[in-house]
Amino acid sequence: MKIVYLFPHYAQKAGTERILIDKMNWLSNHNYEVIALSYEQGDHPFAFPLSDKVKHVDLDVRFFPLYKYSSFKRLVLTLVLRQRLLSRLRTFLQQQRPDLVICTTYNPFEIDMLSELCPSLKIPFWIESHCTYLESYSADMLSLVLKRKRQFTSHQLARVSKVIALTEGDAIEWRKVVGQVKVIPNMVSLSQNSKSMRDTQHAIFVGRFADQKGLPDLLKIWSKVHQNYPEWQLDMYGTGPLKGWFLQEISNKDLGIVVHEPDANIMDRYLESAFLLLTSVYEPFGLVLVEAMSCGLPVVAFNCPYGPADIISDGVDGFLINNRDIDAFAERVYQLIRDKEMRQKMGKEAVKSAHRYSAENVMPIWNKLFESVD
Repeated sequence: MKIVYLFPHYAQKAGTERILIDKMNWLSNHNYEVIALSYEQGDHPFAFPLSDKVKHVDLDVRFFPLYKYSSFKRLVLTLVLRQRLLSRLRTFLQQQRPDLVICTTYNPFEIDMLSELCPSLKIPFWIESHCTYLESYSADMLSLVLKRKRQFTSHQLARVSKVIALTEGDAIEWRKVVGQVKVIPNMVSLSQNSKSMRDTQHAIFVGRFADQKGLPDLLKIWSKVHQNYPEWQLDMYGTGPLKGWFLQEISNKDLGIVVHEPDANIMDRYLESAFLLLTSVYEPFGLVLVEAMSCGLPVVAFNCPYGPADIISDGVDGFLINNRDIDAFAERVYQLIRDKEMRQKMGKEAVKSAHRYSAENVMPIWNKLFESVD
């Protein structure tokens, strides 16, 4: 079976890139012919190792430089580039004739193009929902330039063969607009070492510095923690559009927060920590939760839509906090700080929970789903 994964580029060290690459590697090692199709990769290296068995094709249509132009010129160039991409994508599909094409929700114009091309070529295409339906959006030409959002239209979704959601909560929303929706959680590369340093005085946050991650609430929570337990430190790993703002917020303040660049050896950083904090406003899944849990860390997260509730068993392997209840979140952190025995017990349970998302448990579900393709 020949499967094409369409994604703009695989150059960023982020969760979706890691998931897609790990999945393509697994499939290529299990008798699937896999093509990683991009259009903005260029000469940039892959963020994570790609198997030699996976074929990479780049269509060389780059949208990211358009930010430097005026709105009008950006609109005109966007139209030109989309037509170029449509033409090259058509040629690629006609030549390759894959059995299935899979894209994500991040770039709705990909869905527009596949809706036009795939039915005429009798190629099914699926959407992997790596952001929640309620937070995904369709950008037409005007909204793209003006940076406005609107939900996917029925026209865009009418020819989608199937949507694969990461959680049942997200699937409920998708089923309102798409007939075929399947829930499959992410396959996560788990740590082979589950003996974290749960007796250390370091907590950890891993993620993009972006609105989604609820950074203002994280600051409020850790300010409370630091006031009561000044010997504890919060290590934060990541980058993103709000990083400058965040660094400014903590500058000249003694909050016990240290910001680090993204770390390729993030599993080692989990192992050096006592527990993980996640303050997201929404989470399609919660990759860092599973990663940290596989290292033996308890986790504390807001019960935001939709991922954390699927992953955390409250009071067993971590704490699930009523959404945006900052005081309750801080109280649970205090509890973990005070009770080393609780950290140890929860950490052991976290390791067991994390293994639900191993390749051995998740990929057979994908394998069965692929067998159903007409």
